[in-house]
Amino acid sequence: MLRFALRFAVLGLTLSLAALPAIAQYPERPIRLVVPYAPGGGTDNVARLLAAKLGARLTQPVVVENKAGANGIIGSDAVAKSPADGYTLLLAGLGPLAVNPSLFQKMPYEPARAFAPIVKVSSAALVLVVPGVSKDGLKEIVAGAKSKPGELNIANAGEGSPQHICAELFARSAGIRVNHIPYKGAAPAVTDLLGGACKRCVTTWALSGLSFSPARSKPWPCRLASGRRRCRMCPPSRSRGWLALTSLCGSCWWHPLAHRRKS
Repeated sequence: MLRFALRFAVLGLTLSLAALPAIAQYPERPIRLVVPYAPGGGTDNVARLLAAKLGARLTQPVVVENKAGANGIIGSDAVAKSPADGYTLLLAGLGPLAVNPSLFQKMPYEPARAFAPIVKVSSAALVLVVPGVSKDGLKEIVAGAKSKPGELNIANAGEGSPQHICAELFARSAGIRVNHIPYKGAAPAVTDLLGGACKRCVTTWALSGLSFSPARSKPWPCRLASGRRRCRMCPPSRSRGWLALTSLCGSCWWHPLAHRRKS
């Protein structure tokens, strides 16, 4: 499904970039694609797939550059301060574009004025990954959190990230308190989960599926939130530790953006 969506995204992105009136024979040199998160996470994975296909179509290298920190503000600000010539692009989603302006009183840029969105390239369902849970794992987690208030820790990709918001929605819906453990991206959080440094993590289904394959171990994720359509990779509901909170719906989405020219 991701490859199918990327074909259309690359076509749309190619046509959009090629139509820039002020640039003749674009692109004449490599394009920089900034990822405002750490390597190995969902945004980084999408960026590298997109860069490979877009580079082949444009016959110029598309170089992925990771600039993590502050829920995507550092990398996004770097693109906002770059020349508006189409050679520096940003791959961002909900956090840097929609959440940060509401979360922080002062921002170094205004997303609507700083960036020109090009095309939506991908989206992914969010899940709560808890290694080794039983089929009633979600009920056990909620019961444990209620019996020991304030002791439930859940790692996420950073403050204000979709993973953070989704975990908070889960806590409010279940009537429990959650301690959020923010990381500089999803990959460091999942790495600590694999190493046992944290016990629970909200991440994308694709990333959890890559990390927790049956060949490596036997932890199965509890479903925390998903899009309106079931992911084909997800195991059937009520099996392998999956229980759904049907009132919740959460996902990540990604758009490449260019620094908007001032009119």
